[in-house]
Amino acid sequence: MQGTVIDIRPNSVNVDLSKMKNADELGYENNVTVINHKNYEIIQKAEAVSPSTGKHLNLSWRKI
Repeated sequence: MQGTVIDIRPNSVNVDLSKMKNADELGYENNVTVINHKNYEIIQKAEAVSPSTGKHLNLSWRKI
């Protein structure tokens, strides 16, 4: 799964899933989810620059 980091906390990361192609198929109530470090492994990080908000971090992760 992939998303854009909204907030980084000590044990989790809040991620916006709205740019995922199949985000609506996941059945979440909204496009934001919490990725808990003990349940998921980050497999790719990429910094990007958004003209409207500046830098942001994109993540790819999988359940462990």
